[in-house]
Amino acid sequence: MKKNQDNNSSLKVFLRLLSYSYKFKALFFWAVIFSLISVIFSVIGPLIVSDAVKFMTGDNFLLSGLLVYVKRLAVIYLFAAAFNYAYGLLTNILTQNTIRNIRDELFTKLSKMPVKFLDQNKTGVLIGNIINDVETVGEGMISNITLLFMCSATVCVTLVSMFILDPIIALIVVCLTPLALLTAYSLSKLSKRYFSQTQKNLGLLNAVSNEMISGQKIVKAYLYEETAKRKFAETNDALYSTSVKSQFLSSMVNPLVRYIGLFTYISVGIFCVFFSVPINITTAFLMYSNQYARPFTDITSVITQLQSAIAAAERIFSVLNEKEDTEDRENAVTLNNFRGDVVFDNVDFSYSEDKPLIKGFSLSVSKGQKIAIVGPTGSGKTTLVNLLMRFYDVDGGAIFLDGYNVKDIKRESLHRAFGMVLQDAYLFTGTIKENIAYGKEGATEEEIIEAAKNADCYDFVTNLKDGFDTIISDGLMNISKGQKQLIFIARIMLNIPPLLILDEATSSIDTYIEMRIKNVFDSMMKGRTSFVVAHRLSTILNADLILVMNNGNVIEKGSHKELMDKNGFYRKLYDSQYSVSANQQ
Repeated sequence: MKKNQDNNSSLKVFLRLLSYSYKFKALFFWAVIFSLISVIFSVIGPLIVSDAVKFMTGDNFLLSGLLVYVKRLAVIYLFAAAFNYAYGLLTNILTQNTIRNIRDELFTKLSKMPVKFLDQNKTGVLIGNIINDVETVGEGMISNITLLFMCSATVCVTLVSMFILDPIIALIVVCLTPLALLTAYSLSKLSKRYFSQTQKNLGLLNAVSNEMISGQKIVKAYLYEETAKRKFAETNDALYSTSVKSQFLSSMVNPLVRYIGLFTYISVGIFCVFFSVPINITTAFLMYSNQYARPFTDITSVITQLQSAIAAAERIFSVLNEKEDTEDRENAVTLNNFRGDVVFDNVDFSYSEDKPLIKGFSLSVSKGQKIAIVGPTGSGKTTLVNLLMRFYDVDGGAIFLDGYNVKDIKRESLHRAFGMVLQDAYLFTGTIKENIAYGKEGATEEEIIEAAKNADCYDFVTNLKDGFDTIISDGLMNISKGQKQLIFIARIMLNIPPLLILDEATSSIDTYIEMRIKNVFDSMMKGRTSFVVAHRLSTILNADLILVMNNGNVIEKGSHKELMDKNGFYRKLYDSQYSVSANQQ
């Protein structure tokens, strides 16, 4: 039963891959036509050779007469080569177009996936899907489909030609064919399991490598090198093991099929000699038997590559089959102007059903208020932000923005309402100008400069060698974290939205830069509803309302002074950071 399910699964994957090529059916059609014409010309060749041999063994042999056959043969094989080249060119174009579409669809799919999916999957594995798996599909699947047609056509046309020449000898060749097919099928089926494991291990190796390279400073700082090497070695060894097994089994197919083809070739020769078949017919049959056997060798190679391609395609389709972010409701509205009033109404949420995080949370925020959210790690601070942005949807209750349930607002409109500054300011590879302009389509140079001035990064940018044309990269430390944060803020300053979210925005920078950024934030937050997630309590002392969270619940709320006077959980948090100041109070 399981074998049938595996076969059905592979067939479904195969047919689904074919659907990507269907868009380019004209290319596929002409590739098949050119391959058929090439095959026909190549089948005519042995007939010309047969006539030439008959002429050479005749009484009227002349060298000039033989040259006529040589010229015919040269023209025939020249046409065969030309059409074969055209077939190969069209197949390559078909392959590249198909895998481009698969890669585009996969990338688009990942861009539409919910944050939950991206949180639960390793980045290296997803990158492996886009790069390695798609290339494997292109090399092993799409380009070989037309080759299968060409091989099948070669077998059929050659077989017909042999039956016309001598049905009995042709029948002998046909009887030996199942032996080659059975050998190829058995070994390729066995190797598929290892190809699938190889693709999986390759994705894991990408993930491990990505983690080790991107986190190299942490690896060195915590003397994790040996453990990292061991972890990499274990994954690498697993990949080596499955790769060797799959390649060993697949590499056995071709030699065995070649051996069977050679056996067929010898059998035809012996039969022709034993039954005194004319030399010209024998010559043609030997050429045909060799021509007949060659496609089986190619087919076995194709089958091996198909096993690897199907394994890669299964991984790709497993991503494409994932549920995307829930679509906007039919009656969802687009809001262009936001006041900034936010209401959390009896909100429940959990990342997993067995571990409730937020229960019955309610909060009303008016336009222009600054709401600070503090608490220990894992208390649910960032979760509130994720719910507000609809990175996750609430399990119960509702969140309202300007009186609208956020589920009734189109996501694009909702996200445009917020400016979000994270702990790690992500900058794209490109110039500083391009990174700031990312916040507003069609931004002018004057607007970019003004945003940089408002974000307090104009001076340091203009002091760089290339100024706003300086190339930066998130992976290269050619500017400091604090400077990156200021550039990130300039991006928001370019088109300041009515609501702001600051999620640990100053926790990874020094005190001096923190004060500069704090001044920028204070200016930016004036008149705007702001949510500030903070570990450093010094950054939220002037907040209109401070929410103290623990285990997903708001256990205290009030202004800084009110919470300090309560002498509760917030007071303990504050004293743990500023014991000297606390004692002075």
